[in-house]
Amino acid sequence: MKNQLLQKCMFVFMTVCCSLLMATPVFAQSGATIVTNQADYMAGTTAIFNGSGFSPGETVIVHVVHLDGTHNEVEAHQPFNTVADSNGDFVVTWFVPNDGFEDNAQLVVTATGQTSGLSAQAFFSDNVKVDFRQSANNDGGYGLGNIHWINSIVQQSNSTFVEGMSCMQRIVISDIAATSGNVHSLKFSHQFTKGGIHAYDFLTGRSGAGSSAITETGWDQAIADDEAANMVTYSINKCGDELGPPNTLPATCATLHSAAGYFIDIEIPDDTYMSQDGPTLQRIQAYEAARGNRFIRVYGNFPITSGSFCGISHDVAAGADTGDSKVDYTVSVTTTSDVLIFEFAGHLSIGGYGNAGENWGAGRGSGAINGGPYHFNLNGLGGATSAGCALTEFVSLGAQDNQIKGGDIIPIPPTCNITADQTICNGQSATIETIPAGTGPFSFLWSPGGQTSSSITVSPTQTTTYTVTITDAQNLTGTCSTTVTVVDAPTCNIAGTNGPVCPGASNQFCAPAGMASYIWTIVGNGTVPSGVYNGQCLNVVAGTACDQSYTVTVTIANSTGCPSTCTKTVNVNDTTPPVFTFCPLGGDLGCNPAGVPAPGAATATDACGAPTITSALGAISENGCLRSQTRTYTATDGCLNTSTCTQTFTWTVDTTPPVFTFCPLGGDLGCNPAGVPGPGAATATDACGAPTITSAL
Repeated sequence: MKNQLLQKCMFVFMTVCCSLLMATPVFAQSGATIVTNQADYMAGTTAIFNGSGFSPGETVIVHVVHLDGTHNEVEAHQPFNTVADSNGDFVVTWFVPNDGFEDNAQLVVTATGQTSGLSAQAFFSDNVKVDFRQSANNDGGYGLGNIHWINSIVQQSNSTFVEGMSCMQRIVISDIAATSGNVHSLKFSHQFTKGGIHAYDFLTGRSGAGSSAITETGWDQAIADDEAANMVTYSINKCGDELGPPNTLPATCATLHSAAGYFIDIEIPDDTYMSQDGPTLQRIQAYEAARGNRFIRVYGNFPITSGSFCGISHDVAAGADTGDSKVDYTVSVTTTSDVLIFEFAGHLSIGGYGNAGENWGAGRGSGAINGGPYHFNLNGLGGATSAGCALTEFVSLGAQDNQIKGGDIIPIPPTCNITADQTICNGQSATIETIPAGTGPFSFLWSPGGQTSSSITVSPTQTTTYTVTITDAQNLTGTCSTTVTVVDAPTCNIAGTNGPVCPGASNQFCAPAGMASYIWTIVGNGTVPSGVYNGQCLNVVAGTACDQSYTVTVTIANSTGCPSTCTKTVNVNDTTPPVFTFCPLGGDLGCNPAGVPAPGAATATDACGAPTITSALGAISENGCLRSQTRTYTATDGCLNTSTCTQTFTWTVDTTPPVFTFCPLGGDLGCNPAGVPGPGAATATDACGAPTITSAL
């Protein structure tokens, strides 16, 4: 009956009390109160309840139940007793069960004084969920470079890490309660030194704010570091095979990384801490000079309007990192999101050679740590930060810890600078030299070739990559490679006429396209009016001399500078005579003409220009009274080829009159004749043919 009344009371207050701030009593009688130290708790964490206003020394029954009345029969939800102190106050703790029943639960705690009858209530929730994992890059069944997100220790059995790589961290927090001003702040830390040797020395992330699409990730610097060290292409599996609880987190993660999600890139502030081995800032600046500024990426399911870090702090004084030490971060975002994903990585410190750049010095890097692992820790979630970067509206995230085994980090091997990639022409030689860095003496072994010196000279006939393996005094090895690209000389040919060409004709000659350079020359019966000899094509004007030639030569070079030369000789001549297109006609000029007509307008064409046309009259031919005379037209081209056409005239010369051979006789017609007879058949002859005879009365 008491539980039924309590449940009724809880439902009455549910709608009005769930939004109240933590540590505010929701229900009290006569001044009795109970408050929680948080508004929300994760399963597996401990809630602290503070009661006051009860009778001094009385027994107080404390009871925590679900507002919806479910699962209240389990042991964690049975009432328990405490005793108020002399002021009527008490403090008790309650462990939030990790049994799955508390997920997203709304809870009420009731304190009832057994002497005074006073009671008070406070509401809280068990909403926030955290999935904190790190990148195992060589786990069984995955293979090198295929990331398996694990919440256990990163070590040799599941990963291959070398100093200078970055171990990626992924924090997925869901069911986040609203906070004042919608500000959500995450506190986390990583071990800076272990036994005085550098562990993680700084954070890495993205190399630029907002520089990539939402579908990418916050680990591009870590990916670049790790791909270079392990010489494989990484597959990030950003939401992983195992994510949650709840079991909806994989889909939520995928959504946040899609166009439906939101993100912000927050620049990681520089760490000015002065280590016993020198300034941390020096290492960060050396890293950023090569890889760009560092940004942490945060995803949410609603817009994120701002984000920032509240400083960086170390737990030991400057120079006092001679034992175990850590560095703390607080990052805040402003958003109404109730799911957030934080993506960044921890840089594995480099011992290296010499205390310069990113190096901390021989034996001072993460690979020199023996024994137990070192850590990333989550230290709490809250609202806005207050003085000293403390969190308001604090929510414990429980014992969230990612570890990496120091003894399994591989010390940085010797490095080398090698002659940059070269390109040579076939038949040439190249010299390759490597300069090692590390602890000598060094030995060298080249492949291919097997040479054992630090410098070699090679004459490959095809493109070849040369790799040198360097072994240092600690028997650690490193390799570097360079490629000698062999380029054959380009094929040279000259496109254009082979001739013959007309005197004075302009012709273009072209070498193959796409060459880096062209050098033309010309000799003989031709000129280049433009004076341009360095283009792909050359325009040549032939000279006027016939049966002469000119020779063009071009030297081409490809982008490597490999040259090739070719020539073409072209004869300048015209062996084809002109062709008449019109020859004036002759004809019969009749009898005794005054002379033949003047020359007509003959026309002709020629393949090499307009020919010259002349004419000449031949002698007069006589055949009795007949006369004829022929005019010859001659077309001549520039190379003296000729063709002719003729025009012939005929006429008759006759100055002797005809002679009658018969003239019809007349006679007396008698008296009154009807008329005179018709004309008779007179006949006549002429020296130039039969004359025409006419008569007239």
